[in-house]
Amino acid sequence: MSDRQLPVSELPADPEALLSALEGLEYPDTGVSPWVYVIALLVLVAAVAVVFALVSLWRRRRQRQTLLAWKPQADRELAALRGRVDQSEQGGDMLIEPGACAQRLSEASALARRIALVADSRSDVAPLSGGDWLRHLDRLTGSGSRFSAGTARALADAPYQRAPQFSRAQLHEIIDAIQAAANAHARRQSRSAALPS
Repeated sequence: MSDRQLPVSELPADPEALLSALEGLEYPDTGVSPWVYVIALLVLVAAVAVVFALVSLWRRRRQRQTLLAWKPQADRELAALRGRVDQSEQGGDMLIEPGACAQRLSEASALARRIALVADSRSDVAPLSGGDWLRHLDRLTGSGSRFSAGTARALADAPYQRAPQFSRAQLHEIIDAIQAAANAHARRQSRSAALPS
């Protein structure tokens, strides 16, 4: 290796002279092939890509869990409501005793409202009543008119009646409609969480 060093002031201004000044220099031999550096860089890029992919998958899974955290609770409450309906006493004409019926309808209505609040903002859901409320639940379900035309239309006013008259089967239809709305919204949330962000 050459030990000659030129101060900056003594460097020639001509490019050809600069190149000729470099001719005498020797480069140290590291003994390492340049391909080792290329391979190391590729491994580093691949490792960063794998870490990025794993973090992205973890975040998406976490987002899906957070979005759907309400669903197990709703399922438990719907199952408990079904149990309470099954335990309600029936009269001679297979109708549930009016006091118990009013209580179950009130519970079903409150649960439907809470599920709707998960799906939409409070300002959109809170003022709804009557036919608007039922159409909103139909939209939440995403198909048909289970709420506005089926037995579940009772959610609009039956919880406020003094002595509603429904059978267990009719109350189960109402609960099934609420379950369908919850399931439909959970599917929509699941699909939206699966989309790349």
